[in-house]
Amino acid sequence: MPHPFRLAIAALAAMLATIAFAGPLNPPAGPVAPTAKPLAEIEPRIAINAINTPGDANSFYRITQPGSYYLAANVSVGTIEHGIQIDLNTDGLVTIDLNGFSVTGAEGTLNGIDVDGPFKPRVVLRNGFVMSFGGNGVDLVGAESVTIEKVETARNSGKGFVIDTGSIADCKAQFNSGGGFQTGVNSQISNCLALTTGPVGIKTGNHSILVDCTAKGTTDTGIECGSFCVLNRCTAESCGGYGISAGSSASLTDCTATSNAAAGIGTNAGSTLIGCTAANNTKWGFSGASFSVYQNCTASNNGFTGFIASASQMSECVANGNSLEGFVLSGLSNSISKCTATSNRGNGIVSTGGTLIVDCVSSFNFKHGIYVTFQGNTIRGNSCSGNGQGTDPGAGICTEDLANRIEDNICKDNDYGIRVLGSRTTIVRNSCFGNTTTNWSIAANNSYGPIIDRSAAAAPAVNGNAAAAALGSTDPNANFTN
Repeated sequence: MPHPFRLAIAALAAMLATIAFAGPLNPPAGPVAPTAKPLAEIEPRIAINAINTPGDANSFYRITQPGSYYLAANVSVGTIEHGIQIDLNTDGLVTIDLNGFSVTGAEGTLNGIDVDGPFKPRVVLRNGFVMSFGGNGVDLVGAESVTIEKVETARNSGKGFVIDTGSIADCKAQFNSGGGFQTGVNSQISNCLALTTGPVGIKTGNHSILVDCTAKGTTDTGIECGSFCVLNRCTAESCGGYGISAGSSASLTDCTATSNAAAGIGTNAGSTLIGCTAANNTKWGFSGASFSVYQNCTASNNGFTGFIASASQMSECVANGNSLEGFVLSGLSNSISKCTATSNRGNGIVSTGGTLIVDCVSSFNFKHGIYVTFQGNTIRGNSCSGNGQGTDPGAGICTEDLANRIEDNICKDNDYGIRVLGSRTTIVRNSCFGNTTTNWSIAANNSYGPIIDRSAAAAPAVNGNAAAAALGSTDPNANFTN
């Protein structure tokens, strides 16, 4: 049995060891410092309120210092004031996070969010609603640069958004009386909607970019942009004027304009349109100026002509069911290739200038398939069938004036096959058949290869590797009635 004295000594040693490793019980000298993070580190931004951003005679809230600001509650403005006014006393960046809240005005108020003062701030605005102001919803004219994201403006008496230069993304402007979006030069608008809003839904200055934007139900033009602008995948629907109107040297890709009161898409000189659609517009589908390019575009069921252009190039385009002509090209140096004109209530393809018409299909139009009223046109390799669906007789190809060239075309099942009313036109290597009035109607003083009637010709069958010619002519310029 252990001795009682030895047990006491062991217990005392254990207690002393515990005290040695426990550390001092008294706090260190000096004041005690807090261990929690300060509020400025938890929320470093500045709340927009009467204490931090007090207003003045013109503003409900007024921001005078650069910084990052946020809303913590809805704001209602009922007097003759701006909602939030940025009026810096130095240069700098102001970021405003509306935080999902709304800034709401009333009749007689000014702009919802506004910039003023001698300094030009850089402004970032995001995430909230601005509505029912007597002026514009967001008016940041005077800012050096602007970025707006995920903001919705509604029912303002002025425009929804107005800026000089900047970017606007993922925003909506609805039911604003003065218009939806307006920017200056070198701006970008993406994924934005202007709905039933004022005269113009989206309007930009020169050198701007619009991507995935929509304007619907405006009282005038849906989307209006300046020169050298780029529009990708934009849509204008049910607008009171043009659907899309672009300045010179614009580029439009995969844009759509439907059910607008004027033209679907109107462009100025030197523009390029690729993969665009204009349908069911009251007037023209595409109305363009000179030196433009149209590729893989479609105009259907428009109240006037599908395409109107001058001194321009068209390829792989379609005009279908338009109330007047399918295509009309004026001026010199036009070309139209691999295009299709069907079931238009006028002519399929019309040239009133000098045009190269190549490898096109023009069928079932009410008048002529291809109709040329000027000199110096080349009509080659086209297929024209079933034209003359209206009350007036229609030809597959009909030319007036002089010095045109018609070669390597097929005209079938029209009222007339090829009809030449002018003079000094060359007609070679064409085929006509099944045209109800006549296959060939050529006025005097024209040049043509022999017209060979093979409609009743009997030629032996071929079953092997060789056969004698059965063309009925060895002339390389011969035309054929099949």
